[in-house]
Amino acid sequence: MTKIAITLQRREGTSAEAFREYYREEHAPLAAELSGLERYTVSFPADSDSASYDALAELHFPDGEAIAAAFDSELGREVTADAEAFADMDAAGRVVLDEEVVVGRARRRTGVLIDILLFTGRSGAILPPRVDSSHARRRLGRVISGPPFISCMATGKVDFFNDTGGYGFIETEDADEDVFFHMEDVGGPDLEEGQEVEFDIEEAEKGPRAKNLQRL
Repeated sequence: MTKIAITLQRREGTSAEAFREYYREEHAPLAAELSGLERYTVSFPADSDSASYDALAELHFPDGEAIAAAFDSELGREVTADAEAFADMDAAGRVVLDEEVVVGRARRRTGVLIDILLFTGRSGAILPPRVDSSHARRRLGRVISGPPFISCMATGKVDFFNDTGGYGFIETEDADEDVFFHMEDVGGPDLEEGQEVEFDIEEAEKGPRAKNLQRL
């Protein structure tokens, strides 16, 4: 798999909060529609004041030709123009990379997944995953060290449900293990095994937990 990594700095006079809000709410959904895009992640430094950039975007494509075609398209030009609304594109850094997995294991994906990541490098550096017993650090391409990992727009089906306790587990290809959920995250009693759902994944103390769960 080939990806393009882009570092972005916010425009002068724009706060870190406004930069991130625009990125999440406006720019990321637009860029997610690029033709050929297989995976899209955005990372923000934990300490924006000392970091050398405000966001790292990684867009995964089948190959370099797919990257060129995506950004040469009408939508690609629209994405680039939209970035100029909140980022200093003269200061942006870009590099095309061939990705190889050193720690982690690959898994199939059914569609584009937008991941919003927070990492703890005080200088803005990306921290490598640690090899230990924590399932959170066995994820492919995840940088998890402290703050919760959130995977947006995951899909799956209810594999187990305890209607008495009001909890269960969701089987999904967007996580390395079944994801726990509680009925307080669903808002209704009409949920059963085999039900297809869409949800966000939050890294909780005891493992991945579904948030903002909706029935499909």
